[in-house]
Amino acid sequence: MPSMTLGRLICAIAALASTCICMQCASPLSDDPRHSGQAAAAQPAQAETAKLTIIDHPSIVMTDDFAPLEEPPPSAGLADASKDLAAASTDICEPQVFSICEPQVFSPPPMQGSVSANVAPWPANESPEASESPIASDPQDATPPSPVLTPAQQHLKMAQDDPGLLLKTALDRWKSVEGYHVKVLSQERLEGKLRCQTVIEATVMSEPYAVSFRWLANAGEIDKLLWMPSAYGKELIVHPTGLAGKFVDHVRVNPYSDRVKSSSRRDVTQFGLAQTLQSLLEGYQHGHDAGTLTSQCLGLVKCEGVSDNAIALRQTTTDRHSEVQLMFVYFNPDDLRPLRVQQFAWDGQLLGCYDFTDYRPIQLSKLDFSLDVIFN
Repeated sequence: MPSMTLGRLICAIAALASTCICMQCASPLSDDPRHSGQAAAAQPAQAETAKLTIIDHPSIVMTDDFAPLEEPPPSAGLADASKDLAAASTDICEPQVFSICEPQVFSPPPMQGSVSANVAPWPANESPEASESPIASDPQDATPPSPVLTPAQQHLKMAQDDPGLLLKTALDRWKSVEGYHVKVLSQERLEGKLRCQTVIEATVMSEPYAVSFRWLANAGEIDKLLWMPSAYGKELIVHPTGLAGKFVDHVRVNPYSDRVKSSSRRDVTQFGLAQTLQSLLEGYQHGHDAGTLTSQCLGLVKCEGVSDNAIALRQTTTDRHSEVQLMFVYFNPDDLRPLRVQQFAWDGQLLGCYDFTDYRPIQLSKLDFSLDVIFN
């Protein structure tokens, strides 16, 4: 048959055969010989109806009561085909059974929101990237945090790295102090002779600058001193010892006279913690610029009789014009207060030793440096 393919012909034959058998079983005419001719006459029409149904619609349409479908309009080509199908149906007893293989089941990868057999779904508010555990870094590669240094440790490191900076830092710290009491233990070599240690109680005010001394031990020609140029001019006011001190309360002397200069290696008009640091810094800078000074930090040491813990600097010079060849300076590690200054000559003899102890800050005014307060 030119209008049908081989596949459709096979399907049509099977469907027609099945329809015919069912109709024979369901119709009472199939058991009555009187109606055998009528049943045979109806088969060609039903076969043609089944063929038309299969050709026009790939799916087979069957009614619940297996009633024959309404005949389509006659057609020459379709009539010939129905006759061939009717003739072939007489030789078919059982419908051909096609074996249909089970479809192969594929397991596609789970889509978003689906669950596979062995994989749990990701939470809706998380992503696989966010749920991954961070890779632990090697502890050896981690940079340890820098330790927090105490003021004493910072000052010690500064002394080791840059002694000049240490002196400048100390000066900046102490020149801003308004007033204090301090005890000074002084021993000097004068006119080639090492004198006894003197003990002086000093009171210092920074602004306006004023200083007063009161000797506590080994006083010489004087036992009290006042220097306040803003109030009393450029003269020292002193109280003499001995017989003269019993008749006068105070006398004025020139601070630059030979007699005053020979009584001490230090300029009394430049006394104070800040003034001491200023002198040390100027000497360091001069020697450093000239290339004649060597400064070395000795670390934390014991300053005998003053402190169990002090930063020590050792300075030496090659300048033969300097009377002092070797000097040791000791600082309080916490506040950089000078504790002791020792000076040695070229022959190793002690030239001067100055200890600063019993430091006490205090609020001062001009009234604290009045003549009545100092000399009465």
